[in-house]
Amino acid sequence: MAANIKEMKNEKKEQLFQLTNEFSRIHLNEEYDVVIEKLINKMARKREVPFLKGRIDIWAAAIIHALGTINFLFDKDTEPYVSSPSVIYDHFNTKQSTTSQRSKQIRDMFNLSYFDSTFGVESVNKRSPFNQLTTIDGFIVPKSIIEEEFVISDWELRVAEIIGLSLVKKAYSDLELSELLQVTDERLLRYHAFLQKEMKFPFRITTKQQIGLFLIEEHIDFIRLEQDIKVHHLYGILVECIQKEEKKYIPLAELELDESHENYNLVNDYQGWFWNYR
Repeated sequence: MAANIKEMKNEKKEQLFQLTNEFSRIHLNEEYDVVIEKLINKMARKREVPFLKGRIDIWAAAIIHALGTINFLFDKDTEPYVSSPSVIYDHFNTKQSTTSQRSKQIRDMFNLSYFDSTFGVESVNKRSPFNQLTTIDGFIVPKSIIEEEFVISDWELRVAEIIGLSLVKKAYSDLELSELLQVTDERLLRYHAFLQKEMKFPFRITTKQQIGLFLIEEHIDFIRLEQDIKVHHLYGILVECIQKEEKKYIPLAELELDESHENYNLVNDYQGWFWNYR
């Protein structure tokens, strides 16, 4: 169990820095180091931190691929130059389809484009004199005066209703959302009461672990939500379970369910809220 909730995010972020820095040291330059760091930090600040789920090496490869795509990394007239995206796949030992799909997810997530004012490397951005400008109602204005707003997602609307909020606007700034949906003990108790009624117990999860030549299966039986303290000051809502005939408590925020599981949507909404607004 992680020492605290933030620690897992920081650990994975540090792994991303190490993996991308290794590739950059071989194939890229300091300009790329700057935008790689910016992108990882921005991903870590998102309400739904994307790299908390999935293989971290695929995320590292996708970050390089996404930034390389918008900065003409595969164009031989640009320096630095990588002859093919396969150099990235081979370095991180990832598949072309998975990496390119994750790269597109990142580019769509942050609206990355050629001559991007935030994630374009300096030498490439010098080619675009308009990268600091945008249009509002037909007028050209500096991007610096615009406060970025986020459209409320469906899961955030569901969470807001559960914790007793009424979100009247369609979009909020990052700061507004952080304050509106902040995780508190009182709201965790509300969520506990909601899940107590809606979640289906008992259920079993089977985990598999490779030990030497053997694939070991282990069963964990989940009995109910923890009933005594209900909410832990660090780990939030806890789930009572039986593992190897021993009663344990696992944070609901760390529970991994298949999308086909009847409790998946309930748990996924809670985890999105807990991880991103804690």
